[in-house]
Amino acid sequence: MDAQDQQFGGNRLWRPTRAHLLWVHHMIDRGIYDEQLGQQLHSLAGKFTTSLGWFSYDAGLHTQARQYFSEALNAAMLTGDDVLSSRTLSNMARQAVDLNKGREAIRFARLAQTHAGMWSAPTRVFGAPGDP
Repeated sequence: MDAQDQQFGGNRLWRPTRAHLLWVHHMIDRGIYDEQLGQQLHSLAGKFTTSLGWFSYDAGLHTQARQYFSEALNAAMLTGDDVLSSRTLSNMARQAVDLNKGREAIRFARLAQTHAGMWSAPTRVFGAPGDP
């Protein structure tokens, strides 16, 4: 989906991504599964949700984007997914910059950096030690 975003833009992707997310939520709410599959479904929902937040942000739907990012962050915390946490927090920081919320952007960026360190992200993701 991210490659399609680069080619077509988020305005064309947020609706189908939302439809996929609703399907995953339906499976979570009504499906019968073991704990491992439940974790995978919640993780998938979080990935769809942060992508949906980005596509909404890209389409200029900032209120919806903030809601989706918050939901994705909740899913990341529920599943202990530091990769998703760092990705979502980075997206939130980028949006905060565009909305002229500098203090919020810095807070989100620092949290993203912390989570990136938890999954041994490459230096290009969270910067070299000692970088601001």
